[in-house]
Amino acid sequence: MSRPVHRLALGALLALVSLTALGADKGQQRLIGFNADFITQGVPTTMVAGQSYAVSVTMSNNGSDGYDWYDAALESQNPTGNTTWGLSQVPVGTSVPPGYDHIFNFTVVAPSTPGTYNFQWRMRVISGSLRFGDLTPNVAVVVTAAPPPVPTLTLPTSSATGSYTASWSSSTGATHYELSEKVGTGSWSVIQDTSATSRAI
Repeated sequence: MSRPVHRLALGALLALVSLTALGADKGQQRLIGFNADFITQGVPTTMVAGQSYAVSVTMSNNGSDGYDWYDAALESQNPTGNTTWGLSQVPVGTSVPPGYDHIFNFTVVAPSTPGTYNFQWRMRVISGSLRFGDLTPNVAVVVTAAPPPVPTLTLPTSSATGSYTASWSSSTGATHYELSEKVGTGSWSVIQDTSATSRAI
């Protein structure tokens, strides 16, 4: 009497395994329908630390299941989801049916520390962890230090004696300041080249 029960239980177990495998297979088939081709991109290869830049990435929806990217975004890669450029993803924000291209126009902010940084992106589904389609070609962007601010020169509007003091603001990283003077139609001549930020004239 025990054998029929044993066979029934085994049959049910095999059926459960078969259904699970079938479900996983169908899931994989659904994922295959999500796809994206890289078309082109526009990004400067050199940037100044802390400055903002307009960039663009064009991707084409070549999926096969009608998915129109309604909840998709372009996500930063290398590494995945990084905020090197001030943001980690750019939502599509519109319907892009299969066979159509979409241009992502967005603004990035260069890192504050000089160095070489990766600029690479890929499509993802915002509501889940699925990433699909081509990776954009990686661009190694060289970020240089921002130039120091230009000093602001301050002079009096008038002088009863003809003597006055010229002063100027300091500039980060500057070790000396060169002050030049021009009298009448004469030529410019350097009258001070020191670390001081003022000069009595």
